[in-house]
Amino acid sequence: MPLLKIQNISYLPILKPLSFEIKSGEIMGIIGANGAGKTTLLKRILGLLKSKNSNDNANNNEQIFIKNDNAKNSANYINFDDLSAIEIAKKISYLPQKNDCFWNISVEEVIKLGLLPYKNYKNFYSNNFFTNFAFNNDFQAKLNSILDATNLTNLRQKSINELSGGEQIRVHIARSLIAEPNILIADEPFANLDLYQQQQVIKLFKNYIQSQKKYNKSRGILISIHDLLLAAQFCDKLLLLKSGELISFDIPKKVLTAENLQLAFNIKVKQIQLDNPPFYISFNDNFVD
Repeated sequence: MPLLKIQNISYLPILKPLSFEIKSGEIMGIIGANGAGKTTLLKRILGLLKSKNSNDNANNNEQIFIKNDNAKNSANYINFDDLSAIEIAKKISYLPQKNDCFWNISVEEVIKLGLLPYKNYKNFYSNNFFTNFAFNNDFQAKLNSILDATNLTNLRQKSINELSGGEQIRVHIARSLIAEPNILIADEPFANLDLYQQQQVIKLFKNYIQSQKKYNKSRGILISIHDLLLAAQFCDKLLLLKSGELISFDIPKKVLTAENLQLAFNIKVKQIQLDNPPFYISFNDNFVD
């Protein structure tokens, strides 16, 4: 059963119309060369970019649907056009490429920001926001759980600006997941992470997906990713873009072919091993003319 259904989404001329679905329990990766349209696609889904042409939606029948977990009939879907920005924020969390924090606030305070869609924004500007916001027993247990899952318990009172880049990424992942969204959209979440930190983030994402049964809540992850080997091992499906056009959408083995990689990245491939570990892609020394 699809969790998110994308129909004819575009941002011309950067992103051509494309359609795909994300199933509940699925981790889907968007791959492609720099400038292929990966970040643009994520921002269009989130509504952070609007169609340049007011007639685009009508011409392309552009629509986004999300599964309604509260419906008696599990086949029911909600159209994003019928949801406010706050309602969408409750269902989808966004982890952008850059997460600079210009406030000298603690790790705990940053994570609390993930619950903003559930509070009156007027309270955000009060002096008591960080000390009183949602700090009941349920929230405290949830905060402790996410701190433990992201290995941040010992850093909870430190300023986020005192942390390393990898530690800051884990803080923002915790902020993105604390509200338990249906979908996590992450733009290059593995950038600047060492191998150990990458594995920790993968474990965290998989635990988030697997816990959907415990909470009876549909969950999925959509990420943009540059590391093809990581994408092959981590993602259930891959969506390959080139110059804003959909080249392939399928399981990693069917997307990461020599023909597709040559077309999308302008490189020649000697051999690809994806069936069994070790995963590897061997490239020729020369680029495609």
